[in-house]
Amino acid sequence: MDARITKSRLANFLSYDWLKILLAVVFVIAALSVFFTTVRTRPKGEQEYSLFAYSDLTAGEDAPLLGDSLYEKGVFSYDVLLVNAEGFGSNMLANAAFNARRSTGQGNSMFIGNAVFDDGDDTTEDKSMLQQFVEGYLVRTEDGGRKLELLLDARAYFEEAGEYLVRFYGENWREEGATQDAAAVEECFLNRNGKDKRFKTAKQKAQGIESEKGRIAKLRADLLAVEAAFGDGTLTLTTVETEYGAFTVGVCLGNLPGLSKLYYYTQDNGKVKTVEEMNLVLFNNGSAMGDLKFETVSLLRYFLQTYA
Repeated sequence: MDARITKSRLANFLSYDWLKILLAVVFVIAALSVFFTTVRTRPKGEQEYSLFAYSDLTAGEDAPLLGDSLYEKGVFSYDVLLVNAEGFGSNMLANAAFNARRSTGQGNSMFIGNAVFDDGDDTTEDKSMLQQFVEGYLVRTEDGGRKLELLLDARAYFEEAGEYLVRFYGENWREEGATQDAAAVEECFLNRNGKDKRFKTAKQKAQGIESEKGRIAKLRADLLAVEAAFGDGTLTLTTVETEYGAFTVGVCLGNLPGLSKLYYYTQDNGKVKTVEEMNLVLFNNGSAMGDLKFETVSLLRYFLQTYA
């Protein structure tokens, strides 16, 4: 067989066969892309955790990789498949981006400052960024009052987390040695993940139920730690007073000085970095969050362990 490379054969290859090879490569890449897109598990809304930072805050050294770090360190439960962290400035473009995220249900919690700054205008009341944020998102009610649909009531949130654990441990869930109701855990898992691609076989489902037990046990441990931090004053609830009433909108993180590695604001003309009035507010995503609604409890415990 004459397999010599000649000028004419090379010319024929370059003029015709290379095109077939290129098309074949493109076809294989496209087929693989479609295949992996089809079989991979796509995070549902509740399986994605998004942490925002708003307006007057400056990013610290840990901020750029915050989302990846939270995921890699296992801060959240096994069922959180994607973690995002994003900051929004004070310009119109940033506000538009923030509103776009919220319009699609993105966002679980957000850093925002509650320090009051003098805006230099003696005719207006000086307000913190948190105060302005809350007042800007109040919604009119039928009786002429206002309500804050965008954010959760922080006090009610933690009470609800405790009530959630009663479902699996009973009323004495705080007691040492409290045991899980295995049937309740399995029912919870199957209702949420019974049709998930990750848990097709009986073995995978059994492993998933074990992971669910771990998720609930982790939430219990994290909530106990957060409650202890509220008890000793490390964490406090933040209430914003408006002309339409008071709203308990978040958790003050001012006793965690190391948090400046994530975000901080400045005082004294930018000379002093501080988190004294740093708050974490909780977005209201309605029933869409389901069983994963209380992942922010685990985030708070991580802050306590890492930045106190």
